[in-house]
Parts: sequence; structure tokens; C-alpha cells
Amino acid sequence: MTRVRGVLRLDDSPVAAQRVLVVPGTGSPVVAATDTSSDGRFAADVGRQSGPLVAVGRVSVDVLAVVHAEVPSDGSDTELVIRSADLVPLSFDVLVPDVAHRPISITVDPLHLSGVPGQYEPLLRRRDARTVDAFFFRRVLDAPELSLRVQRGAYRIDASAFDRARPNIAAPDFENLVLASVRTDDGTVAEPDGPFGGVRIAIERPSSLTLELRVLSDTELLTP
Repeated sequence: MTRVRGVLRLDDSPVAAQRVLVVPGTGSPVVAATDTSSDGRFAADVGRQSGPLVAVGRVSVDVLAVVHAEVPSDGSDTELVIRSADLVPLSFDVLVPDVAHRPISITVDPLHLSGVPGQYEPLLRRRDARTVDAFFFRRVLDAPELSLRVQRGAYRIDASAFDRARPNIAAPDFENLVLASVRTDDGTVAEPDGPFGGVRIAIERPSSLTLELRVLSDTELLTP
């Protein structure tokens, strides 16, 4: 086997511009990495491999999911299919102080996902054999709300609006904002471990999260 081919779909719809990794069944090392084309198809050269291979597809658009499937030994297409029935709605409301600030961004990083074996969890943010993405999903908001569909599991949630250069600006016209707390729809409140730690949240059912931001002082930003 020298080439792996296949398609990544959400139900019957192709998913474009998403990363696919090819690995042994053990989960490492990564032997090939590629992106899906506009029709959801992917192809990657894997060289000579003696054992079975697995394709792992990552989707981080308005749907957040990771799907895997064994590569057929006969060279036929590998089918990576995400089912809507396996996703749950996740919505965010963002509360910000009444101060001038830069655009707000939300980051969502999966830690453990339902249906993804442990040996593939290190691939959740891996881009290729040598590169790990800074985040799985990030969206700069044009309104203080966001709606996604996500795979059930545990996620690290963060939100911020800051510029590290602010302490060096003579007369900054904005404040830096970081996550202060996350409130779930059952009233549970979680606080981050430090200004850049984010909050770990388990999502097992349709959920609505309220993210409250606070002003980050220059002193905090400069503290090692």
C-alpha cells in the first residue's frame, strides 16, 4: 500500500478543508497528513507500511468532531462519516465589561471525545508528524454569542480579547479581557486556573454556557 484515499462526510454531505491523519492502529507515528478537497475527498502517500492503518479526520467548523476508520487493505476508499445523531448543540453567551476592547475570540479544545479511543487522543490537535495546532477551534465573534454542534466529551473552553503589546503602548485605547468564569445551564460555575487556563467542561447533552470576561491588568499580563 502506497496511497490512502477516501472521503470525509457529515451524514451525506462532504466536508472540505479539514485535516486527515493516517496512523498505525496504535495511534503513532503519523505516517501521512492531508486536507480534504471541496468534495470531501482526500489522498495521501504512505509509503510501504506492513500493518493495518487508520485514518483520523478532524472537523472544526460549526461542527466539532473527530472520526476514525480502518483503511481497507484492498486500496478502496476509506469512509470517514460523522453522524448528526452523535452530535449535541452547544451555545455560548459572552458577557463583557462595559469597556473598550479588541475583538473577542472563543477557543474550544477537545480533551476526550466519545467514540475516540485513547490512543488517538494525542491526534486531536496534531497537524502532521511534527506540528501540533495551537487550538482545535477558534472563532472571532461578530456578536456576543455562538452556536455549534459538538461530539460528546470533555472540552477546554476559553475566551479572550487581548493584545500582549498593551503594556508597551503609551496611551492604549482598549482593555485586555480574559475569561473570569463559565456558568452552565444548570447553574454550576467554574473558574479558570489562571488568566489563560481556560475551563474544562463536560458536554454530554444539549448545553448552553455563559462566559463572563473580566479586565486583565497590565500587572497580571507582565507577571511570569
